[in-house]
Formats: sequence, C-alpha cells, structure tokens
Amino acid sequence: MKRLNSRTGFTLAEVLITVLILLMITAVVAGGMPVAANAYYKVVDAANAQVLLSTAMTELRDQLGLASGAAVESGALTYAGPGGDSRIWLGGDGTILLRQTIAAADRPLVSVKAQTKNLTVTYTSVTVDGTLVTFEDLRVEKKGRSVAALDEYCVRTGK
Repeated sequence: MKRLNSRTGFTLAEVLITVLILLMITAVVAGGMPVAANAYYKVVDAANAQVLLSTAMTELRDQLGLASGAAVESGALTYAGPGGDSRIWLGGDGTILLRQTIAAADRPLVSVKAQTKNLTVTYTSVTVDGTLVTFEDLRVEKKGRSVAALDEYCVRTGK
C-alpha cells in the first residue's frame, strides 16, 4: 500500500512529452535518410564511372599500342594486333561496344561486370591520322546523363 501512494516516478505529462520529443527526432532522422541515400548513390555512380572510363582507356591503349594499320570502317575500328586482325566495335549511336575479335573468337575488351549499373562508354567521333587514333568526347553515361568525361583521348599505335 505504501508503494501505491508514493509520489516518486514519472507523471503522465512527462511521459507524453518524452514520447513526443522522440517522435519528432525520429521524423527528422527518417526525413533525411532518402537525401543521404541519394547522395551516396551519386558518389558510387561517379566512382564506378571513373573506374569504367579508366578501364576503357587502359584497354584501348593496350590494344592499340601494339597495333598497326588502324582504320575506321563499317562501324568498327579495325587494326592488326599481335594476335591477328582485331576490331573494336563502334555503335552507330556513339557507343563503344568494346568487343575484340581475334581469330574469329570474341572476347570482351571490358568485361560485362566492369560495365555496371547501366553505364556505357560513348564517344562523339573517332579519327585515325597515320599512327594516331583520336577519340573525341570519350565519356561514361548513365541513362543519357554524363557521369565521367574526357574531351579527347589519343592513342599512338605501335606502327
């Protein structure tokens, strides 16, 4: 009986105010989560795009660095590589399909796993001037939006 009549503890008003404060804090935190997640995904997309652009540049340099007789014909950049005739497919819509043909066997120039989350490598034009192959406006796009870009990328062929 002594305990029921005790004045220690929290009043109903104190409990309600505490719950109200916790609800307001939860609402503020929950409202900021989508903004933080969106910012995180943009940073991840930019990082993936930089990796893909770097990978594409490295592969183009590695493939064309030992090439001879580079020419743009029939939607492909053709060249004679150390393993025989090769080509890098150039899509009509400005995409680089990044496949290489060596002795009638295809292999990806940049693996499908490297081209993550709908990222595509695109270009404006490819020109061959002697031993210099120039890709104008080499960029990585996601759903038509540029994520990483390089104004010009030049590769000197081996011969």
